[in-house]
Amino acid sequence: MSFGSELKFEEEKGLSQKDKMEVLKKQDLISFDVNLISGEKRSIGEVSIEKELSQFNYYGPINDELVKSLTAYFGELGENSEEVINTISELVARVAENATKDFGKESAWVMVRTSLPNNDFDIPRWHPDGKYFKPFNSKEKTYKLVMTIKGVLTRFGEKINPEKFEQLIKESSNNYELNQDDPEAFGKEDIRIRKELDSVIKEIKPSKEGEAVYYLVGHENAKIHSEPKIDKPRIFMSVVVGSNDQVSELKER
Repeated sequence: MSFGSELKFEEEKGLSQKDKMEVLKKQDLISFDVNLISGEKRSIGEVSIEKELSQFNYYGPINDELVKSLTAYFGELGENSEEVINTISELVARVAENATKDFGKESAWVMVRTSLPNNDFDIPRWHPDGKYFKPFNSKEKTYKLVMTIKGVLTRFGEKINPEKFEQLIKESSNNYELNQDDPEAFGKEDIRIRKELDSVIKEIKPSKEGEAVYYLVGHENAKIHSEPKIDKPRIFMSVVVGSNDQVSELKER
């Protein structure tokens, strides 16, 4: 199956760990079915998102402590049954645990964002992710998992004008350095840069509901992505796996 003019992505269902790694070696992005069971699908449909909570962050091995923390977090969303909260918490933990197994790692940074409808990303924020683990000059490739549990999927794109894209990414970084204490100036320049970035990106659609995505980060070929236009309540998760030492250092940083 082909998306865009250059990149090709395969629909991967029920892939083994070995198969996923082989595909990632070739294309640095893969979507795969997380095999939602009926109870998970029902809970996702039923969950009420009445509040936009602060970002959830967990650093460490995937264990009962993660599930306990997620249960407390999702319990603040609104009027939801214990079954719904427990099921969604265990789903996040299951997806994160499978990621550690896929990459043969011990720990993970698990992040969850809950959002109410907003206009923050009506103009997309196209960007690559930088390196997460030291040493930053390491040649080892790092991949990130993202999954939208409920709501609109993360957007992915490819550069149609790489030189212009890199120039605009530098301008975005400079805008933060120059205007971080001037919200009005920062916002005006940020909108200009976002609009220009959107003109040099062609969107691709590598995944659909019920799927997660692994994609390359911290590399010259890191995959370009953006938050979507959030026009309905959303639950989003990401996972970056690493050794215990790497994840502990990331937490401290």
